[in-house]
Amino acid sequence: VGGLSLRLWHASRVRGRVVDSEGAPVADAIVLGTRDYTWFDGSFRSPETRTDAEGRFALTGIPIGDQVLRVWKQDFVMREHTLHSTSDTEVEVRLDRGAGITLHVQAKGVAREQAREVAVRMYPTRGGSGFAFPNRLENGHLDEHARWTLAGLPDCEWNVELIADEYAFEPRSVRLQPGVAVHELEFVATPHGALKLRGTLRTVTGEPLAGETLLCRTRRSPSMNGGRPVTSTTDAGGRFELDAPLVAAEPYSLHLVDSKYVLQQEKQGKHAGRHDAR
Repeated sequence: VGGLSLRLWHASRVRGRVVDSEGAPVADAIVLGTRDYTWFDGSFRSPETRTDAEGRFALTGIPIGDQVLRVWKQDFVMREHTLHSTSDTEVEVRLDRGAGITLHVQAKGVAREQAREVAVRMYPTRGGSGFAFPNRLENGHLDEHARWTLAGLPDCEWNVELIADEYAFEPRSVRLQPGVAVHELEFVATPHGALKLRGTLRTVTGEPLAGETLLCRTRRSPSMNGGRPVTSTTDAGGRFELDAPLVAAEPYSLHLVDSKYVLQQEKQGKHAGRHDAR
């Protein structure tokens, strides 16, 4: 019987220097090294670092083969520097000053004292496929005026959403198409608890069900992004009231938690959990 022989290669190390158009070093630039469209285990993150005062950097643990370095600093346009490497490599990356693609986000309805707690999540795709991007740029927060701006981005599809424990946002998320230099986005916040979902839980024969815990979800519920689920327990008459994570005209679904019962609810194409017939 023939055997299979697998050869393990060391990941490569890329060293280099980031300079501007005049050849001067660019300090404190973000540098990420990766191999695009190669899906690793979810625990793998592409290595990233920042340049020192001389513009130098060193990245280890980059998968070998066709690689790309994404280099960015405020007031410069991100450079996507491609190379092919199966061993240690040294490169020079040149950044040009400019605005590149710019995203402006404004959130309406957020209390000033809570604005900085609202997270901005954005990620790029090309042809619908995501690729590795610096964590510092993918994860931000609104300022005290509920605004957020990021410039110097490459031209691709940008996906943007706002996340907060205290609010639901409309729209839930936005996908921006390439070919536009400046994107202006406005989100409208609805405080959780401002919209309530009330009802009665009964058996198919009409008897009220007491002590049952219900959870409400939408397609982009905070509970689906690691936030605290919103639940309610029915009283003796089967009645419940939920501070629902809803926005106007948005489909939702209810879920029973740790129950011997299942809910009769028809789930359409836009409902959360639509693939679960229960």
